[in-house]
Amino acid sequence: MPGDIARWWEQDILHSLVRRGIHLGPENIAGKFSGFTEAWVQEDFPARSLKELMQLVYDDEGDSTTTSPTSVSSLRPLLEQPPNR
Repeated sequence: MPGDIARWWEQDILHSLVRRGIHLGPENIAGKFSGFTEAWVQEDFPARSLKELMQLVYDDEGDSTTTSPTSVSSLRPLLEQPPNR
């Protein structure tokens, strides 16, 4: 997956988690570390897969209150293409 698309996914997934009330960056557990602002406590949202996190974004796109600046649905054709080798 191209880096810019991965970044859009990351930002949209984080937005979807925050929208559901998940607190990101819990310093009280492990302190600050590289990437701690994208971390959450497993009990708050026990994600089993990346696909599950991506589904949150698709679900939010159908909700008119979503304010995410990117539209992952428009990227679906790019995501389904095999990687360049």
